[in-house]
Amino acid sequence: MRPDISEFSYGYAVTEAFARGFGGTLTAAPTFLSLLEEGGAEGGYDVRIERNGVPLFLQFKLSDCMVRGTAYEARAGFFTPPFYRFHLRATRTSQQHRLLLNLEARGNSVFYIAPMFHLRDELNEAYFTRDILSRSVFVPPSDIGDLPDDDFHHIAFSPTAGGVFYLLSDPVRLEKPIDLERFTHTIRHDLAEKGRDALAAPALNRLARDMLAILHEYDSPSSVNIQRLANLDDPLRTVAYLSRTFFGSELLIIRPR
Repeated sequence: MRPDISEFSYGYAVTEAFARGFGGTLTAAPTFLSLLEEGGAEGGYDVRIERNGVPLFLQFKLSDCMVRGTAYEARAGFFTPPFYRFHLRATRTSQQHRLLLNLEARGNSVFYIAPMFHLRDELNEAYFTRDILSRSVFVPPSDIGDLPDDDFHHIAFSPTAGGVFYLLSDPVRLEKPIDLERFTHTIRHDLAEKGRDALAAPALNRLARDMLAILHEYDSPSSVNIQRLANLDDPLRTVAYLSRTFFGSELLIIRPR
């Protein structure tokens, strides 16, 4: 069954959930470009204040709900319906997975996030009970690895299967936790390792240059003057723009509360 919710509504609910706080002592600030432009006389968002924090790149996905025993994963004995799938963009039509994979490989926190539900009523319930994050799965691109070909692939998972999920079409069993607990542990580790300087101008400039280098290697967008982007005075604004426009991801700043 196709999702009865929009990616925008799910992404909004997730972003708000992060901003309210998670993991006991963590919170997040979105970096929407309108906020960056309103950040003061010199521009820039308030994350430029020297505080502990790390950038987080989220690629929102929606989940199809598989309810019939004729689904491949059910016939193969992987899952008992209902279970879920979210789809990856085929390499022949988009370099998104390669971009995100390489962004993560350069030491950044990058995750696909998808809901363990598909109906509007379920989204409303998760939103009002503040369970959006606990009812989502978090999959770093490195858990998936390089896609084997240029065809379409998807991730299959079940709320009752623990850390087991599958990359298909040719099935590959993956066994790593994909829940909020592992995600929170990863973020805490990143904060401890690099939270003191990840938001300072030198680190943000390196991040912007890394993203531009990845685009040169895999995407080479002709619609944008890359040199102009590289010369922007505000590296956070550059990172936020590249994240949304070319990497298809939302940039959040994670901090201790």
